[in-house]
Amino acid sequence: MHLKIIAAILGLALAGFFALTSLWIYKRHIKAEQLVLEEMENLEKVHPEEPPDPGLASYQRAMESIRKGRHLEARDILLDLVRLYQDSIRYPEAKRVIGEINMDLLLSKAPIPGKKEHIVQRGESLALIAGKERTTYDYILRVNHLVDDVIHPGDRLTVFPSRSFRGDQDSGKNPDLDAEGTFF
Repeated sequence: MHLKIIAAILGLALAGFFALTSLWIYKRHIKAEQLVLEEMENLEKVHPEEPPDPGLASYQRAMESIRKGRHLEARDILLDLVRLYQDSIRYPEAKRVIGEINMDLLLSKAPIPGKKEHIVQRGESLALIAGKERTTYDYILRVNHLVDDVIHPGDRLTVFPSRSFRGDQDSGKNPDLDAEGTFF
């Protein structure tokens, strides 16, 4: 009978030993590895590795120029970014900002290459002037802040001929490109 008790105690001791050894191995190796993997995942969430953006410095310079009111300088910087860094993360935004600056220039009285002044002659209408100057009626109204089509001889109107003008289409939606392929 004593032998059965000793065998039972020995069995419990061995079971306890294996349980403690398994716990120690789990804590020492398996749990430690899980903690390291979790920490690495958390680091990736906080600081995902972004590839360097070659256009970032140009984009930041352009935005600084815009903040200072130097829109033409900003447009030139952004045109360089679009031409040189097509793989930049900022590429789509640079194109959008260039478009906004171009539209602002196109619809303002600011001088840009190709934009000129037309002096209204007797018998001319906005539609006739738009055809002569290869632009659109709507463009002349908008850029000259006209609320209707009443004009008088001697009035000075800003016009911008469009090389893409076709009489049956509104080319005011297609800003001009210069000889180098850049806007204006």
